[in-house]
Amino acid sequence: SSEIASEVADIFIYLLFLCDIAGLDLEKAVREKMAKNEERFSAEVSFEKR
Repeated sequence: SSEIASEVADIFIYLLFLCDIAGLDLEKAVREKMAKNEERFSAEVSFEKR
């Protein structure tokens, strides 16, 4: 479990580096994608409703 958490943290760090290099706002991208998913899927499967 702690090994998985460590690997997930590594992935997140690399994602942050990638977004920085690409000039992307990760928080904005996630919010926009969640809004699209909310429109696309019903409330039962929406990530915000969990």
